[in-house]
Amino acid sequence: MDTVEIQNWITTLIAELDNPDVMQRYQARQALLNLGRATVESLGRAIEAGNAHIARQAAEILAEIADVRRMDFLLKAAHAPDPILRQKVILLLGNLICEEAQVALCDALHDELELVRVSAAQAIGESGNSQFAPCLLDALEASTSETMQYTIIEALGKLGDPTAIPAVTKYLDSDNAHVRSRAEQALQALQSKDENE
Repeated sequence: MDTVEIQNWITTLIAELDNPDVMQRYQARQALLNLGRATVESLGRAIEAGNAHIARQAAEILAEIADVRRMDFLLKAAHAPDPILRQKVILLLGNLICEEAQVALCDALHDELELVRVSAAQAIGESGNSQFAPCLLDALEASTSETMQYTIIEALGKLGDPTAIPAVTKYLDSDNAHVRSRAEQALQALQSKDENE
């Protein structure tokens, strides 16, 4: 196939991501992944094009393709008007290890939508990267949402940074049982990490 034929094939496959037939969508996804780097620009444009369903799937595929060009598209999508796309991209960025993804995740802790903020805290916790502790501690201090508080506390426990102990200790007396429980669990993890170092 020549370049034009490949681009036409990629365009067709991206359109298939909106097919009501789940098998057709799956096959299109697999074909795009197999084409790899040749699809990056087209997938990036699909994220920006406005079809929410295609954009969300394009972001997932793009996150799996090892190409530096993907970051520009994913970082833009982290600020897209579609809250579900923002949430999905934030979760995807949690799996990528690079400074740009870290900045986007920390920024997402202050998103206007709590679902995105919670997803960012969860992604940070799953990353296990203790470099995120300062931005989590800032978000915890600023948060008035109990859901956000217990999600951040849980993430801090997973990161295992003992500098979080004083901040987490404050929540042992919370009126919310979920917040108290997460604070107790996080403190156990943080103190055992502190003792092992």
